[in-house]
Amino acid sequence: MKHNIIATIRTDKKDAKGLVPIYIFIYNPKLISKISIGEKIEPELWDTDERRVKRKYKHAVLINSKIEKKIGELKTKILTEELTNENVDLKHILRKEKMKDADFYEFAETQIKEKNYAEETRRAYRVYIDKLKEFKKTLRLSEINFQFLQKYEAYLRDELKNSHNTIWGNFKFINT
Repeated sequence: MKHNIIATIRTDKKDAKGLVPIYIFIYNPKLISKISIGEKIEPELWDTDERRVKRKYKHAVLINSKIEKKIGELKTKILTEELTNENVDLKHILRKEKMKDADFYEFAETQIKEKNYAEETRRAYRVYIDKLKEFKKTLRLSEINFQFLQKYEAYLRDELKNSHNTIWGNFKFINT
C-alpha cells in the first residue's frame, strides 16, 4: 500500500468549548484527504506520538477504537481497489466515504434546489422531509439502513395512519 493513513487533531478547528475534532489524514506522499471521525476532545488529551487519545480520558478506549476501525476500513478499501483495479481512483473511494457521514436533510434540500423538478414535486419532497424530521431530528446517510426503513414504515403506518400509496411515496423519495 502506497498510502499513509494517520489520525490527528485539528487545532485550527477549535470550538467554543475549546474542543478540537479528530481527523484521519491520508497521504500519498502529499495530503490527499481528511476525514472526520465525528469526535472532539481537549487538545491536551491527544497523544501526538501515539496518535491516539491519552488513556487518562474516560472515553479514550471508545474513541481510540473508532480511530482504529476507521483506519482499518480505509486501508481495506484502498487495498481492495489496488488489487482489483490497475488505476486506483482514491478520490472516488474517499468521496463515497465522506458521503456516508453527510447529513441527509442537507443533501436532500440541495438536490431539491438544484434538480429541475416541477414545483409540485418540490413541495411534495419538502413534505416528505418534514415527516422524516418528525420521526428523526438528525439523519446521516449512513443511518439509512433496513432497520431504519422498517421503523420509519411502522411510524408512517401506525402513528401517522398513512395509506400504502403514501408510504410508498415516502420511500420513493428516500430512494430518489
